[in-house]
Amino acid sequence: MSDYRDLFPNTSFPSNGPSEEWMVLNECYPVNQFKEHDQETQMLVQTKPYLENGFVYTIKVEDKTS
Repeated sequence: MSDYRDLFPNTSFPSNGPSEEWMVLNECYPVNQFKEHDQETQMLVQTKPYLENGFVYTIKVEDKTS
């Protein structure tokens, strides 16, 4: 994964980053490193990046073992 400034070095962005419209036009997605889960019975595990519901996730939820 790379930062948008590294991927598009010749493009000027506002201080808050690319607009949602620009992201859609360039097929870019925000990265999310958290998913809702039950901390009592589940844990977050790092994984290869995958696209789900408009976000790239780098974690997945797994059940804890006994």
